[in-house]
Amino acid sequence: MTSRSKASIAWGQFEQTGALADLNEAVSAAREALQDIPSNHPNRAALLNNLGSLLRTRFERTGVRENIEEAIQLIRFALEASSEDDPRHSAIMNNLGTMLSEVGRREEALAAAEEAVAIRRRWAEQNPDAYEPNHAAALNNLANRLLEAGRAEEALPIIAEASELYRRLAEANPGVYEPEVVVSQANVAGAYLAMGDVGQAASLYERVLAESTRVLGERHPNTLSIRSSLADAYESAGDVGRAVPLYERVLADSTRVLGEDHPNTLSIRRSLAGASIRSNLATLYESSGDAEPRIPLEDRPDLRRQSDVEYRSAKDAAFATFYRQQIAPLVAFLIWQGADTSLAADLAQDAMTQAYGQWSEINHPAAWVRRVASRSLSQHVGQSARRKEHAPYATVLLPDPNETAVWEEQHAIIRLLAQLPPRQRQVLAWTYDGFTPEEIARELQISGEAVRQNLLRARRKLAAILEAKPSNIGDH
Repeated sequence: MTSRSKASIAWGQFEQTGALADLNEAVSAAREALQDIPSNHPNRAALLNNLGSLLRTRFERTGVRENIEEAIQLIRFALEASSEDDPRHSAIMNNLGTMLSEVGRREEALAAAEEAVAIRRRWAEQNPDAYEPNHAAALNNLANRLLEAGRAEEALPIIAEASELYRRLAEANPGVYEPEVVVSQANVAGAYLAMGDVGQAASLYERVLAESTRVLGERHPNTLSIRSSLADAYESAGDVGRAVPLYERVLADSTRVLGEDHPNTLSIRRSLAGASIRSNLATLYESSGDAEPRIPLEDRPDLRRQSDVEYRSAKDAAFATFYRQQIAPLVAFLIWQGADTSLAADLAQDAMTQAYGQWSEINHPAAWVRRVASRSLSQHVGQSARRKEHAPYATVLLPDPNETAVWEEQHAIIRLLAQLPPRQRQVLAWTYDGFTPEEIARELQISGEAVRQNLLRARRKLAAILEAKPSNIGDH
């Protein structure tokens, strides 16, 4: 058996099991296959690309940066070993764009994706039957790079173009391309979610989930991914009542289909843990206001042109809506950073009080209250060694101290997060609340690279802990 065949078999096993040992075997075999051929061999570009892709997967699995750095170098070698006249060239360019994106080099990644689309568009114009599928795939990759850059409105028409291409292809060959139609439609829903239109995103995900179940089956990995994305949309809208049971169902299916140690299963478990926290917070803090969906706010409207009476009325209405939408997430945000629930409630209330007093001067209130509350938490931590710990007491946000203690005991995720360094917890909390690395860097006054490094380290440590004790997270 050739080394290339060994690599292919080991990769197939890894796709089924998610076991790191199978992936390592595939990497070793791919290295041997590359060493077995001369530097001018016509298949060298393909083998370089294959090894690079395997190393990228190992980076995603382990978080070891050396893997992705070597992968990028191998893909560049693969580009040098091919020409634009080679149909594989644009595929390799797509691969490079994806890898550059994963290490935060978004401008380079976007340029690579744009070049891949330009090449594949030319090929598709010359021979549509042969190259339109590749063109559609390149469009999807370009849209993903735009979404990562926060340019969702630009990404949406590109995703729609890819979806239309796949729809036409499916009319002629439904067995081959209907699954691609499902994926492209899910990408459209993802674009709406990225733009903050959670209602439209949830509606689309619901339709796509039904279609994916029909085309691919109830427990196909893509169906599981779409169901998880629908749960994400529900949670983004504040509807944790629907998000949590959906996460639970996906977790059970993913464990059964992919295994409890598979990266997708671990990711779903983390999502369920976070949604469970918010579900319990919503129960604990329901007395703070009506349980309205937490749909992301637009920028605060300019109220200065109104009369004083109109201004005060509009201010109170706007702040009341903001308070109902953000108070429970703000408390959760502080808990993620290490505050107990009593302290988190107090600090969140203080931040909201300050926000009300300065409402007319605040342009981005969600970020503002998190920044203020985080600073207050840091000050409290600095003073805590000189203060005695007080027992929790009843407040509007925490009506029953005993209930609070029980809730903390039941959620191992809080103890898990306590194992992270403060900065990693802080970055993770901002990320979980939907802020981009650039936004986090601005709010914390650190570099974007520092944000990404802390986030990567936090995720790696959490993944390692979850793999060691997966059943402890989110238990009730």
